[in-house]
Amino acid sequence: MQKKTRFIILLVVLALCLWFLKPSINWYFRTPKDVQAIALKSLEDIRDYSTTKAKEDVSVLRNLKSDENAELPENLSWIKSKAEKEYKKAEKPGRPFFKASVAFWVCYLIIEFPIWTKNIFNIEFIQLLDKIDASSQIKQLPILCVGILVFFGGWILTYKKSASLFEKVDL
Repeated sequence: MQKKTRFIILLVVLALCLWFLKPSINWYFRTPKDVQAIALKSLEDIRDYSTTKAKEDVSVLRNLKSDENAELPENLSWIKSKAEKEYKKAEKPGRPFFKASVAFWVCYLIIEFPIWTKNIFNIEFIQLLDKIDASSQIKQLPILCVGILVFFGGWILTYKKSASLFEKVDL
């Protein structure tokens, strides 16, 4: 292995280490001590505090519902603009759908283009993908493994994004 290749591998490994350590670095060096103290309380204390606060806010909103001329309190003024924005967003999925469709088709064309042009360019590696004998299938296994990893990685990212968007738009 050449020195340049080893150096690049070393840089990639160090970058991955830093990426995985980023939450810990943020917690210990960038999070204020008072926020850490709140976060380190027992889960029951945090649940009780958030439940009490939410019940208070809901009771205020219910009281406002009965009176048509009532004004929204200052501490809850953020709800109106947020609710209007999220309601509009939930009813208009066009742009995100279009962006996702374009991204899908671009990726599809990038992945399938070599297969469509295998006879034109006569690239040995691409022709290897089209064979079904045992020796070729062993060479195709890494590509299958990468495809499985990409699929599950994309599935996990899609789930996380969908869950966060659902929490924002939960009507």
